[in-house]
Amino acid sequence: MSFAALCGNFQLWLLVIVFAVFNRIFTLYAKALSLDVASRVWDVFFRDGEEFLFRTAIGAVLKLSLF
Repeated sequence: MSFAALCGNFQLWLLVIVFAVFNRIFTLYAKALSLDVASRVWDVFFRDGEEFLFRTAIGAVLKLSLF
């Protein structure tokens, strides 16, 4: 296998992993939040990008933690 083919395989695997992670995050917010809150999260996600989803997850964990 050539280096170019190997590089192409790694890029394909990374793409599959990224889609799987975003699918899980989308499902998590859709099932865990009310429709109004989930809609707001997705609106801001489309405006600000993927960093907002991770900030929302961290905020939810901190809000729900006992500390």
